[in-house]
Amino acid sequence: MREPPGLLGDETGAVRVRPGLNIPLMRQLINQVRRIEWPLYVDQVARRGVFVSGGQAMKLSYKRRQSARAVSLAGAMAVASALAVGGLFCMSLAGCIPAVIDAVYEPTDLQPPSLVAWSANGPGQLRLDFDEAVSLAATDCTVSAQAAGSATDGGGGVAAGIAVSRVEILPDLSGALVLELALVLPPGEAYALSGLAFDEAGNAISFTVPFWGYNPQPAGLVINELLSAGSDTHPDAVEFYVSQAGDLAGLAFYVGVSDDADGRYIFPACPVAAGEYIVLHLQPQGLPEEIDELAATNVSGGLDASSAGRDLWCSGAALSGKNGAVSLYASPHGAMIDAVVYCERTSASDSDYRGFGSAKLLRRVDAIAAAAMWLATGGRVTPEAAAQSGYVTATRTLCRSGASADTDSAADWHIVPTRGASLGAANVDAVHQP
Repeated sequence: MREPPGLLGDETGAVRVRPGLNIPLMRQLINQVRRIEWPLYVDQVARRGVFVSGGQAMKLSYKRRQSARAVSLAGAMAVASALAVGGLFCMSLAGCIPAVIDAVYEPTDLQPPSLVAWSANGPGQLRLDFDEAVSLAATDCTVSAQAAGSATDGGGGVAAGIAVSRVEILPDLSGALVLELALVLPPGEAYALSGLAFDEAGNAISFTVPFWGYNPQPAGLVINELLSAGSDTHPDAVEFYVSQAGDLAGLAFYVGVSDDADGRYIFPACPVAAGEYIVLHLQPQGLPEEIDELAATNVSGGLDASSAGRDLWCSGAALSGKNGAVSLYASPHGAMIDAVVYCERTSASDSDYRGFGSAKLLRRVDAIAAAAMWLATGGRVTPEAAAQSGYVTATRTLCRSGASADTDSAADWHIVPTRGASLGAANVDAVHQP
């Protein structure tokens, strides 16, 4: 009896595709098993390629007269069970060992494509950048809202799934695609894009990535004051100055840097005017009066709430005392637009981490220097080149000087005298004298 095209397992638990399985059926198979926990690697002899679902956690290893090793036997059994229901293939077991497939070949391109960057680049648009040319069908993509009230279906309800209406391959940019969505997404709200893309050899990647609604008029912000040595009565906080009017939607603040942070805050949609001060309180007490001031600026209470500035509240992002780094991004996956490195140590403080005291802080400092957001001398930043924070307290904050030209260096910063903290108002230019 002739065996039908489909997936079969070998003694290693590998899942392989019989010759003759066509590409539409292959896509259907992958879509049916993409939710399975194990990474799944399958090959299609006619195309001499490899299809991948479930990420890139494992790599294929091919040798002559050796089958591809991929999912465990349990994984193969789960795939077999899932697909047999649809009548897509048959599988017989002898002593719980899958039949051995002797077909041997030497595939050429076994590497699936990688999604290296993504962003919302317009109302109802997403841009994806892969490391090679890919094909991506609109029907293989979906966008889901990650927060209540994100995208509406036109009748006031939240859309459960937002379709991709068109995929455009950008000319002269290998691997770059633009996705047109069926709905225009509100600025700054959280979504997830899921999809299945194939390279020219038939290798595939199944992906799910987060993104935020496009903000067409982002406000210009700079970090203006740090209360990093907080107390019970004056908790940690950071102040921002609005240098250009716009909307805060989607701007992102990190205690650290975007890919190496102790905490982050994604700004909600909120129009602001040039000259405003925004105070982000990092250790709220959970009081009902701790209200995000997205409209009026005089409604919030709580410790150190400002009567003039705009108060926002964020848990889980406390600052790191007298040695740390903070950064501000145009979007959670966008470009860094401001940063501060502060330190009380010297280059002689340790020999392992250039004086910064930990590998974590050193990594973050180097990432900020690589983004040209802090002045590096001789190609690197030293503790002496950081904003000096040895005398900061809960009432002596680290402030940007009023005459600062924003040189991205320690020259922009000073410690104010005791009780000189000015969250929500213009900074005090007086300097603490030890």
